[in-house]
Amino acid sequence: MRNTLVSLFLIIFITSSANAETFLEAVDLSHHSMDYDQLVLKAKRHRWYRGNFLSLGESHLHPSTSRPVLLNLAQSFLEDTPLKKHFCSENIQGFLQGYEGREIQRLSDDINIFYNNDPSTTDFWGCAKQNSELTLVYSGFFHQHPFARNFPGDFAPTPVVTKPHNTIIAQMPIGRGLFVSLMELDHLEMTTSKALLDEKTTDIKVFRDRVVKLTQKIQDLRDEMTTVLSGTTPFRTKLGMVLERDHFAKKDVLPYGTYILLTELEGRKNNKPLKLLNDLIALSDQSLQKYLEFMNEERSFFTTALTEPNEDGSMYQTGYGTYPLQFPGGSQFLDLIDKNNKKSILLVSSPQASALRCLTKNDDVAIELDCEKIFFNDEK
Repeated sequence: MRNTLVSLFLIIFITSSANAETFLEAVDLSHHSMDYDQLVLKAKRHRWYRGNFLSLGESHLHPSTSRPVLLNLAQSFLEDTPLKKHFCSENIQGFLQGYEGREIQRLSDDINIFYNNDPSTTDFWGCAKQNSELTLVYSGFFHQHPFARNFPGDFAPTPVVTKPHNTIIAQMPIGRGLFVSLMELDHLEMTTSKALLDEKTTDIKVFRDRVVKLTQKIQDLRDEMTTVLSGTTPFRTKLGMVLERDHFAKKDVLPYGTYILLTELEGRKNNKPLKLLNDLIALSDQSLQKYLEFMNEERSFFTTALTEPNEDGSMYQTGYGTYPLQFPGGSQFLDLIDKNNKKSILLVSSPQASALRCLTKNDDVAIELDCEKIFFNDEK
């Protein structure tokens, strides 16, 4: 995708959807995983066969730590081979003008930049027409193959997900590609939170149980990870694990020759996963019931600022809408809107805060609320 900002501010309108398994719930950790070094070796071996290509996909979220990991794979594929090398890339200016993009271009004999790639279109047809001996393709990971089609609760059903022949795997030579998609765990925490809120359940036990199980799943994924990039600080050190076809019960999630490199910053390992959801289930049963019932009937917006931390772990503060306040970087927001009076109740979950913060707004003045009492003020 074209958005290459270091910070991606995502606002998601919560609509009802069927109770479906999320991407993280679908991952089967009983299956043994190859490590990152084995994936690098696979890329090295793939370069020796004329007509092969390597497709690398990024999220556009953590350029300082994710792109060096992908560059290592690219170098393993492009270096020390007598074959003529062709580089096809989505127009990601921050990548192409940065060290990683310039290094890949230096290692390539021919370069083609493809400009017609966005949430509606994947356009790498011209790359296949080059009939190159060896090709590296670089893009956002949604352009690679339609894995997201299996998880409509997590990923918006944009045409690059739903439309046939709208991914690189359909546009490049069949059976000649090795696909590696790098996904940051904080991005999947965001999509998982969105998916659970989308379901609009009013059963507090069902909601709590899923949040608890998913929180443990994320901790288990972290425990499986090993270092894939050593940095000068924990917030420049990347951990990762490789998800393969056998990690999913539905084998069409990952076609043959496709791998997901799931990563996490070492400095985030102690952060509570699914922070806003866990803050919600920490409320009393009576309060949580009221929140779930409100979200089932009224409009709700889930928002998170996905920002790569600075080298020391700090993050810049962020605002929210017309609220005259600044919040800690990495905060998550749940905005509840009464459809009759349009009044906003804003739930704020910040990374280091021990509990939810609840606010409303009167004209241009923010008013603090007791999160436990919001729906009981009118009751005797």
